[in-house]
Amino acid sequence: MSNKSSIYTTGGTVQAGGGIYLIRKADNELLQLCRDGKFAYVLTSRQMGKSSLMVETAKRLEEESINSVIIDLTKIGTAVTAEQWYLGILTEIDETLMLNTDIFEWWEKYKHLGITQRLTRFFEEVLLEEIEGRIVLFIDEIDTTLSLNFTDDFFIAIRYFYTARAQKTKLKRFSFVLLGVASPNELIQDPKRTPFNIGTQIELTDFSQKELLPLAEGLNIEPHNKTNTIDEVVLWTGGHPYLTQYLFQKLSEKPQKSYSREKITEIVTQSFLLPNESQDSNLSFVRDMLIKRSPDKWMTLREYKTVVNNRGIDDDKRSLIKNHLKLSGIVTNRNGKLQTRNRIYQKVFDNKWITKQLSLMRPSIRTIIGSSFLTSIAIIIIKSLGAFVPLELGIHDVIVSYAYDKGPDPRILLVEINKQDLDNQLSDSPSDQSIADAIEIIQSHNPATIGLDLHRNFPIGEGRPALARSLAADNIIGITKLGDFQRERIPPAPELRPEQVSFNDFPLDADDKIRRNLLYASLSTDEDAEVFISFGLLVAMHYLEKQHGLQPAPGDTEDEFLKLGDTAFKLMNSTFGGYQDVDTSGYQIPMAYRSPTQVARRVSLTDILTGAVNPESITNKVVLIGITAYTSNEKFFTPYNIRSDTFHTSGVEIHTHMVSQILTAVLDKRPLPSSLSEIYEAAYITVLTVVSGLLIRHIFFYKFYVLCTIFITILGVLFLTHALYWAIWTYWIPLFAPALSLSMVNVVVAIWMRTERLLIVHSSSIG
Repeated sequence: MSNKSSIYTTGGTVQAGGGIYLIRKADNELLQLCRDGKFAYVLTSRQMGKSSLMVETAKRLEEESINSVIIDLTKIGTAVTAEQWYLGILTEIDETLMLNTDIFEWWEKYKHLGITQRLTRFFEEVLLEEIEGRIVLFIDEIDTTLSLNFTDDFFIAIRYFYTARAQKTKLKRFSFVLLGVASPNELIQDPKRTPFNIGTQIELTDFSQKELLPLAEGLNIEPHNKTNTIDEVVLWTGGHPYLTQYLFQKLSEKPQKSYSREKITEIVTQSFLLPNESQDSNLSFVRDMLIKRSPDKWMTLREYKTVVNNRGIDDDKRSLIKNHLKLSGIVTNRNGKLQTRNRIYQKVFDNKWITKQLSLMRPSIRTIIGSSFLTSIAIIIIKSLGAFVPLELGIHDVIVSYAYDKGPDPRILLVEINKQDLDNQLSDSPSDQSIADAIEIIQSHNPATIGLDLHRNFPIGEGRPALARSLAADNIIGITKLGDFQRERIPPAPELRPEQVSFNDFPLDADDKIRRNLLYASLSTDEDAEVFISFGLLVAMHYLEKQHGLQPAPGDTEDEFLKLGDTAFKLMNSTFGGYQDVDTSGYQIPMAYRSPTQVARRVSLTDILTGAVNPESITNKVVLIGITAYTSNEKFFTPYNIRSDTFHTSGVEIHTHMVSQILTAVLDKRPLPSSLSEIYEAAYITVLTVVSGLLIRHIFFYKFYVLCTIFITILGVLFLTHALYWAIWTYWIPLFAPALSLSMVNVVVAIWMRTERLLIVHSSSIG
């Protein structure tokens, strides 16, 4: 049994162990290339029979009187200088061909030359001069050069020997064969100087059933069972040289007249598939190629996972990852498709194994939570400094601008003084008489409240006495402008009583947009300073008292400064929504705009004066009168300007929104705008960041476009959720800060994983 088992080779060359050498197509291909003096290379996975092929080819060349030199680079080693490495090659050549020249003296003689030039001169002036006939130089274990930083010139020299043949014909007698476990791009990356684009690659394929017939001689089985046994072995090994020889050896150690499928499966399981057996040298090599020597462990495992799940993917010789998979031996090209090489590899390196390896690349949950927490804290601190305010306000404007259009408020009629009205009067402001006439007509239809958003602190045109009589009515609300450091104060019409006077000032944000509704204000911070009521609030309170008997009352809590019916108006703080340290002096609430197109039914001043208005649109309604003409100086920016920079809104239109907001909150029970407290907002950002970090930990190994799709979907859901909260509950939740925190933790996790991948690649390259 021992004699028969010795024909199987599971380590080293077949010739060294006296085993059976099986002829493949590659044998004749390489032999012919050597005869022709061509450059050839055999770069493939380990234990595919490269060294045995080299020894066999050298033997056959010797039979044809062709000189051959076999150089095993592992003999020279890697802990050497460039000088020692090149001289080591010359030493190996000298030991084989027994040159007359003392190579050490020769090398020292030309030490003034560069190493590569000395090498080429040695081949031309010594080797080819002393040795007649053809010379084939076999360089085995060429992948050892990957750990050296000076071997590029060696490959460039090989290219020179072939390109210089046109001028130096004697170089045709000299050729190279490179063998090892490496891809051409790994050995030298410069495509213009690589010798591999002028050489011929020899493919070492797995053995076919016919080629394996001689191995059956080592088994004590009946002749008619040999083919069946080989078929069952190939079913597991796919004809892989090492795995096949190893399995045959294991079968020979348990001799039988015939081997059933079950018996072979049992031996395969014991030899390769048990946990302790997974340390087999070939399986260890494949595993190391996938997770240690890989140019990118994550990409390699992901690509192999695709092969396993899809039972094959298209091959691409330009793909670094696919070439590495082929070099590892785990996959092979079958009709242009990369497929798992054999059933043993399928069982050992299955989806479960891939998933485990990928999971080892993921940061721990503790790391994710820690990094997510630190990221969210950093974002919260930056937010507290006000860095995100413009972005938060911009996002909020988008949500407001495209929120559900609630349509015109049926309780309000807007009498707009448009450009045509002013042109009719040949003035940029309507006369007192026209306003008095309009009020008289409106009053004849019993309105609940009339709000006059016009400054009448001095007479304009004719009709002042008539206007004075009109302003005396109890349901008339007039205006004054409190002013600020940019605008002068404008007093109210002198005919108005104090209880009829309100201010029409707006609080402007840094971008000059109106997003806040100022309800009360004073001109001083003194406790006894006079408090003014805003135009919108005074109009709304007058309407609510007259039509619904509701009077203002103090709130139940400190931040509820006003209560109308069951509706409490809470003070807006300086960090409300997307704001940070905004001026909230006075009593302010956030604005809730009703409609970008028509907040209320609109009629012109001319329509009123000519009687072209249905009385029902006036009776028991709030009637607001103001200038909307584009030529008016009272033009403001609102969130609706996100649609267009020219979307200017008149002051009376904004007051209409404010009146509608108050009436809708009190009568329709629509919630007033609210937001999270700073503590809850910080918690919200932190939780969202941690959840996002944990999610990216689990989905990071999907393809890039899948990751982008998932990430964009998350941001989209986040945006829609915020928009929905505003549309339904008028709840302003900051979006940019949590979105940035979510993005940043994804970047942090991605960088962490990328760094881990680079460390893996680096450690494998130096190991």
